[in-house]
Amino acid sequence: MTTQSKLDKLRAKMATTDERIKNFEDVEFTYGTLIVKGHSIFIAAPPNGGKTTLMMREIIPHLVKVQKLSVNYIDMDASQSQTKENHLWAKEIGFHYLSPLLSDSDGNDVIDFINEVLKSDEDISDEVFIFDTAKQFYSVMEKGSAKVYGQFCRRLTLRGATVINLCHTNKYADKEGFYVFEGVGDLKNDCDELLNLHPKFDSQKNLIQATIIVQKKRAFLQPMTFEFNKERNIRIIEQTQSLEEIKNLNRDKSIIEAIHTVLFSNQLNESELIEILKEKGFPRRKIKRVLEEYPELWTLNRGQHNSKIYSIKL
Repeated sequence: MTTQSKLDKLRAKMATTDERIKNFEDVEFTYGTLIVKGHSIFIAAPPNGGKTTLMMREIIPHLVKVQKLSVNYIDMDASQSQTKENHLWAKEIGFHYLSPLLSDSDGNDVIDFINEVLKSDEDISDEVFIFDTAKQFYSVMEKGSAKVYGQFCRRLTLRGATVINLCHTNKYADKEGFYVFEGVGDLKNDCDELLNLHPKFDSQKNLIQATIIVQKKRAFLQPMTFEFNKERNIRIIEQTQSLEEIKNLNRDKSIIEAIHTVLFSNQLNESELIEILKEKGFPRRKIKRVLEEYPELWTLNRGQHNSKIYSIKL
């Protein structure tokens, strides 16, 4: 009888299998070019910057009514009047609005409940968990606490769920005009996307323009600008690329990154570039298609005998 080694036990417990990854999906946007299904996302904004309004009035209705996802909004930040208003809005739109404080619960209780779900075989691939605000579920000042929370969010996404954390930035922008995320490095490292909401009040029109800047991404996301008035009516006023363009970029992400790597500090003619990429496993036809479809991602010059010379834009 063969004795199973400790390393064999490790592999048996943790190795990827067809069964474990059968429900993993390619990049799928669930809202515009910002929210990716199955990702861990942090949306940061200064106090009263509009992140809750944007989420409640614009993003959640789309997730529920268009994408047909089950949204769980876990609110640890609302006042009594806000809680009542959000409750009525949730009934109208059709999402689950949870207020742990009303049941004398805290962030740790919420995590404990969800961890029980993670221990089960329950399908949560169409679930969206929104935590408002994130700092109620970990200690901002304790690095270890943030890492544990980041891993908790990752476990949810590995089961197919989408996680959106609303969080604060410092009140004032830095010298470059960016608001600084009020968190710790582990959360930035562990999340898939970190989005920064930049509000600007237009006193003449009596409305707010809010631009979402993508500070960190693991998919091809693009900034979006929204406009909302005091009645909280919201409209998109700028989106730099169409959803179809972004989907194509994500489809070709691996070969685009390979081209950038090969061309880093190099200039190569098309034949040389194709041969190198073919050695990395990319088909010739796909290489030529990508080189032609994304001229904005690299520089093309003409060499001897009108040959194509590629380099990257610096």
